[in-house]
Amino acid sequence: MSRRTQKGYAAVLCVWLVALFLIASPPVISDVDQNLDRSARAAQLMDEEVLSYGWSLGGFKGMLARLVVPGRGGATLRTGRNGTGHLVSELNIFSPRSRHGDFQRYGAEIGSGPAAETLKAWTTQMFRGRKKEKEEDLGGEEAVDIASSIWRLRREPAFGSGRSRLWSGGNFYPIEVRPAGKSWATLEGHRITTRSFLIQGVRKEG
Repeated sequence: MSRRTQKGYAAVLCVWLVALFLIASPPVISDVDQNLDRSARAAQLMDEEVLSYGWSLGGFKGMLARLVVPGRGGATLRTGRNGTGHLVSELNIFSPRSRHGDFQRYGAEIGSGPAAETLKAWTTQMFRGRKKEKEEDLGGEEAVDIASSIWRLRREPAFGSGRSRLWSGGNFYPIEVRPAGKSWATLEGHRITTRSFLIQGVRKEG
């Protein structure tokens, strides 16, 4: 696989994950979530909000992905304030069906100013027993990552319409976010209205 193909695949995967975790689905109850280590930043959060998600891979592309990764699992999104008053949001994605304890972590430190700047971002991937980690200072980059994107889509309606730059694994990818209407989901036995977004990579010459 060429480096260009690898980058393209990573961009599609990252954008797909943002959309995935904005879709409400029944949470998967598992001890994996309880045993999953958090980063040192997330372990020290104050006034923490914890959201649990369930996920599954569907459609033709999901069927292909199931050949190499589990088809369903859960995730936990933790958001709170650190000692400096900045927001820290960390998303841990896992599956009880993983034979190797695989997981994916996306974390971000978000500034307290009105622009909600993504100050730092980090990722940790455990895949088939091999661990990869990446961290970068994004101050002044005008970029977001997976975790800060989810936070901004929940809190800032204006962010859900326009272009942005997505950081993932040390690379930057141009994306466009557009509202995709409303849908319905069930939460604790109650039917609720959810907002949907279409997130796509932007083709750029070179």
